Amino acid sequence: MNTSLTRFDRITGVALIVLPLVALGFKMWSFGWYTVFMLFGPIFVMAGAYVMQVILAVQCYLVKSDLLGAARKRATFAAWLSSVGFLMLGITMPDGGDTGYGSTLQVWLGSYGANADAIHAATDTLTYVLAVVSAIAWVGGFVWLMIEWIGAHARRRKIQLGMA
Repeated sequence: MNTSLTRFDRITGVALIVLPLVALGFKMWSFGWYTVFMLFGPIFVMAGAYVMQVILAVQCYLVKSDLLGAARKRATFAAWLSSVGFLMLGITMPDGGDTGYGSTLQVWLGSYGANADAIHAATDTLTYVLAVVSAIAWVGGFVWLMIEWIGAHARRRKIQLGMA
């Protein structure tokens, strides 16, 4: 069993825990009805998934064990894909339709000022496309990461039972 963790492993573990919270913080800049629906709709599913992600981060990247083994590179890529995808979704998801702000990216570009209509005309399609790509990266990376984690537990169990 390899018990050494690299600095990058620790950074990956911390990113899995912190980046989703940072993304939600970014989303609050363009708070609107989508965010309200998220808070009253799938919040329990998202909270459960976040708890699973924190457990995975601790088990795979923050304690001295080699749970992932040969799958570490794949799982690390999936972890970063999921984390960066969620962060980008927090920045690019269009929202604030009742306030006219659009996405957080559009707020940063000045969609609330005198040139709001021009900013929206120039960036609506861009933020929509980036949000869709980010959502696909987030969900795809998360599912891939969970598969690697479950597979690692299955491999460890087989070894414990002497089946491998």
